[in-house]
Amino acid sequence: MAGFDERGLMYAELDVADRIRWSANAEQPLSEVRDSVEKPEIASRGITLFAMNRAYWESRFYDEAYWRRYFDLLAQNRFNSVVVIFGYENGGFLAPCYPYFFDTPGFPEVRMIGITAAQQQQNVAALNRMIAMAHARGIRFSVGIWDHIYRGNVQNGGRPAATRDCANPRPAWSGA
Repeated sequence: MAGFDERGLMYAELDVADRIRWSANAEQPLSEVRDSVEKPEIASRGITLFAMNRAYWESRFYDEAYWRRYFDLLAQNRFNSVVVIFGYENGGFLAPCYPYFFDTPGFPEVRMIGITAAQQQQNVAALNRMIAMAHARGIRFSVGIWDHIYRGNVQNGGRPAATRDCANPRPAWSGA
């Protein structure tokens, strides 16, 4: 097996593992393995994830087994890029995303109601674990920030109860 880079070698190994599973004869496990040379038609195959609902996001975010299965599936299907988008306006969760992960000295109004320093550390650790798991499978991992300022449900037509789960809905610079 060979590959242009580590990712290509991983794809070759995954392909050979599949072909070994296809073998009907246990005494000839390599019977379905064929010489082949492949090159992707598309250099980047990616997926974008949106962290829009706190309960749903956290039901997966902290679950290492979930991400192991998810990233394995992406690698097996030759996806090589994941983008996680924070702060997509829906209810204001993670708009802004910073206080979910760390305090913002100098901007005391940028906060997430009810989050502790321990939870922030847990969130950073979970995100770093996701990134490491993706990288271990040859998957680029990017974080995108949709909104830095929560602007009152611009995307979804408004949901008054949403402000209970988000940062202060007024921008720190407004003085209001």
